[in-house]
Amino acid sequence: MAYDNKKEFALGLFFHETELTKDIQTNEKQFIFFKVGIKKKELIAYLESKLSEDDWINIDIKRSRENKFYGEVNTYKPKTEDKPESNSDSNSDSNAYALKDEIPF
Repeated sequence: MAYDNKKEFALGLFFHETELTKDIQTNEKQFIFFKVGIKKKELIAYLESKLSEDDWINIDIKRSRENKFYGEVNTYKPKTEDKPESNSDSNSDSNAYALKDEIPF
């Protein structure tokens, strides 16, 4: 079967550089970084099982000790600091007095 020169782009996939990939030089003959195989039914079932979570699933492509590449779901979530809730009611003097007590000077 001959190669079809029409390009079809996979929707919903986004790729980001890392420190390892940002300086890689390419040329006209060597420009493919990875070839990705997807078992559609298996991936669809996996993604459907994650529908209740965030809209995004981030995957880090890593290299094993056996020198094989694999994709690992990046589960990192930044810490959220507990911030006092702001009160939009300008008539609330109790919040102003409470904040005065917290100021160290």
